[in-house]
Amino acid sequence: MAKRKRYKKNDPGPNPDPERYILVHTKEGSYYRLKRGLNKPALLNAAYQQSADSTRICSPAASRIAAALRKDLCGLNTGRMIAHFTGLLKKALHKNGKLDFSFFVGYDFQADHPFDNLLRVPYRCQEKDGNIELQIRLIRKAVKKHSPLVSQYYFDLVLLCGDPTKDDGLRVETDTSLNYSYDLSKEETCKLSITLPEREQPWMVMLKVSSMEGNELAHHPRHYGMKVVKHGH
Repeated sequence: MAKRKRYKKNDPGPNPDPERYILVHTKEGSYYRLKRGLNKPALLNAAYQQSADSTRICSPAASRIAAALRKDLCGLNTGRMIAHFTGLLKKALHKNGKLDFSFFVGYDFQADHPFDNLLRVPYRCQEKDGNIELQIRLIRKAVKKHSPLVSQYYFDLVLLCGDPTKDDGLRVETDTSLNYSYDLSKEETCKLSITLPEREQPWMVMLKVSSMEGNELAHHPRHYGMKVVKHGH
């Protein structure tokens, strides 16, 4: 009896029709897609039409968010971030009738290197007197040390606010902590604060961890983490 062929985890198997389908590889797996130009025109029902219309709004908005955060994404391997942002914005648009960041809370910018695996202690983030205040009680091994090359780490509290449907409609503010040793000899408290926008507009706050190799930023993305911790309007 011939041995049954085993496919790798991300191998979708044989091509059902090589003249009609091509194999597409992504970080999250592989799949077969119909070659361009072979789709026949079809009438969309109301739900599909709504999804298509919202994609035309949310996809450019997601790109604007990514562009606004570009400097704060240093060191991260963000994968298909814009596609994920588009999906989160579409959820908000369908539920709330407008674009906001209500579905972004908890979003981890690196699925391959989860934020909660890097920062090993709890943090507290609260809105107070028009500010976002975040505190982290740091102890030895508060941040996981993935390599003997890294010596220190620090935190960024990042605020993004504004209208993502408009060019130049977004603003970013960042508060950066001191550098902390991986081998703290005593407990310390890291405090970060950012002033919220005065007029009503959507906003979200992200906490980022970055590591240093001597006087330089670490090279591997496993030494970084970033997560959305709060939103509002």
